Amino acid sequence: MNPSSRTDPSLAPRDQTTVLIVTALAGFLATFMGSSINIALPLIGLEFQASAVTLSWISLTYILAAGAVLMPVGRIADLYGRKRVFVWGMLVFAVVAFASGLSPSAPVLIVLRVVQGLGATLVFATGTAMVSLAYPPETRGRALGLNVAGTFFQTAFSPVAGRLSDHVEARWVASSGMALCTLGLLAFVFLGQETPYWYIIATLSMMGLGFAFFASPITHSVMGSVDKRYYGVASATLGTMRLAGQNISLGIATLVLAIVVGRHVIEPADYPNLLTSVRICFAIFTCLCVVGVAASLAGPGRGERAPIAAEGPAP
Repeated sequence: MNPSSRTDPSLAPRDQTTVLIVTALAGFLATFMGSSINIALPLIGLEFQASAVTLSWISLTYILAAGAVLMPVGRIADLYGRKRVFVWGMLVFAVVAFASGLSPSAPVLIVLRVVQGLGATLVFATGTAMVSLAYPPETRGRALGLNVAGTFFQTAFSPVAGRLSDHVEARWVASSGMALCTLGLLAFVFLGQETPYWYIIATLSMMGLGFAFFASPITHSVMGSVDKRYYGVASATLGTMRLAGQNISLGIATLVLAIVVGRHVIEPADYPNLLTSVRICFAIFTCLCVVGVAASLAGPGRGERAPIAAEGPAP
């Protein structure tokens, strides 16, 4: 029997909860490691005397490596077992995370970040698929919402958005979430040296709420539109699009940083130019999000889509 067809529609509630908790925590760790290193970049730059562009590569290579192989990994998981791929991904991820802390130089750290990104790929390609298989369609929206909440730490709003998309057309929920993200990005265009902390916290909270109402309906809609045999590919497609967006945004940020600040170690004298580059980046991202909202609203409605085959056990 093909490993992709071994699904248990009568999985016990306790086992369903276990799958949800494990995949949510693993997804959170893989996502967290992609962005949390940004906090340490100033210290890494001082330790290795690395330029701003080199520091950008330390952050970018993780996402590039993960996004490059997500689709084939998703298909491999469908064919040879999603749980097996998931476990190997966590193993590689954990070992390389430890090794990264012992990096003697920036080039070695960049190589380890690539390997860690490949390990994260195995998690991204299987987590959503495993949750979708563990829960029946009538409770899948809430489960996927909880999975997104655990992965991206959006508290209670992702499950609410997931349940809401069961009753309201998903594109309206997702578009409203993206609109909130757009307003948050626009607010960051006006960052200044005297910007108070409450302004930053409030803006980030609004963007978090927007992402919660965007991610859950999109995930539920995609996973509910494919056959169980291709859940790995569907999960990988979601991850690929997410990482592609991160790659593009980091690429834009790196380019703007190189042009405005320059290719050298950032000094206090560069802080005004650094702030200018941040404003430029947020202005670009705001424009891209406006296009995204328009595309989401212009998409086909629920009644305009091609009929989807009834969901049943994979052959």
